[in-house]
Amino acid sequence: MVEENSKQNEKNQVENKKNTITRREFMKLASVFGVTAAFGGLMAACSNGGSVNDNTKKQASVEGNKGGQAEYKAVLSVDGVLSKYDGPIVKCSAFMIGVWELKQAIERNSNGKIYVDIQESAVLGSQAVSAQKMQQGVIEMSHCSTQNLASIVPPWNVLDIPYTVPTIEDFYKVVYSKEVNKTLREKSKQMGAILLTVIPQARWLEMNKKIKNDIRKPEDLKGLKIRVTGSQLEQLSFKILPSNPTPVAWGEVPTAMNEGAVDGIHVGPLSVADFGILGAVGQVVDTKWMYNSDGTFVSAKWFNKLPANLQEAVLESAFEAQKYISENYQKLEKEQMGLSPDSPANSLYKKEGIKMTFLTKEERQAWMDYLSFEKNKDKYAPLIQKFGSSEYEAIKEAVKNGSPNPQKWWA
Repeated sequence: MVEENSKQNEKNQVENKKNTITRREFMKLASVFGVTAAFGGLMAACSNGGSVNDNTKKQASVEGNKGGQAEYKAVLSVDGVLSKYDGPIVKCSAFMIGVWELKQAIERNSNGKIYVDIQESAVLGSQAVSAQKMQQGVIEMSHCSTQNLASIVPPWNVLDIPYTVPTIEDFYKVVYSKEVNKTLREKSKQMGAILLTVIPQARWLEMNKKIKNDIRKPEDLKGLKIRVTGSQLEQLSFKILPSNPTPVAWGEVPTAMNEGAVDGIHVGPLSVADFGILGAVGQVVDTKWMYNSDGTFVSAKWFNKLPANLQEAVLESAFEAQKYISENYQKLEKEQMGLSPDSPANSLYKKEGIKMTFLTKEERQAWMDYLSFEKNKDKYAPLIQKFGSSEYEAIKEAVKNGSPNPQKWWA
């Protein structure tokens, strides 16, 4: 009873904080970085050539009406913002591609019975914090990386075995796999978190400007301090490599890079851009042995209380939004972010003038050999056994024989 009261009190505090923020953003209309209505108003203004304030007021009214008429309300906590870039593919924080589409689809497919209230800029907590709140049912939805979720739902660690999922195409094979749904997704659901959408953002190496030599082979990392997350597989990878894995909290990364506390970081390049770290980066290297796979998760506690028809509406919406990601993600990387040798000159990384190191086939093979399961079986096998052998085998099978073409993984 004490635990239940504590959780209810925390949920009430979240609701009060959310309502305060919503009122401030709606009433002042001072920023496009607030709640969903402000973003909708900005988009309407950009589309219709009208006043941002006028359109934001109209959208605020629309959002308020939707929220008031809905039978179910889902708070979705994100640590990015819904308007950031004036880009050809997305205007939101790039690692949040598909979030707005998911909200719209859920509201449409539920015939307005579910309202999704997106709370931005980590006002409800960091990814790790909001993910735990989602798992506990304090909030309904959370946007976070599988690495952050893995701290409370360990089976997601199996995605991080180096080069198990070599390409974006292979990643989609895993996403749409029915067998992965029966194993990894189902285990995650049993532990409180249902994956709705996820992006295939591979992690690159980003070296600070003080590192002048090119990083092209594993030996080039000898003695260098590389910031790592809490992922046990990522930490192990850098222990296998001739480097010095250095845990640093995400909020301290810009300072650590600028002051030389770390020589580099191992993060998805979209996130590096979204969180203002580009100024400290001198070189990026497309090593791509694991993913900065940010996803949108829904609380199993909340989802299981929905009527069957609304559960299906949520899953159908997830499928729509995931297809949107499949169709647009690589365009985002190439045309807007500049993560391809033939990206346009006005794309972000090109404009920043950061040295882009694209590994040759032979150079990438050297990284694959260095980090291979066969060479490091004694180190990887215990972790696979710990986090989920059947889940790992399902991922390998999907990569080998699956299809990257969209299909309903749960049907």
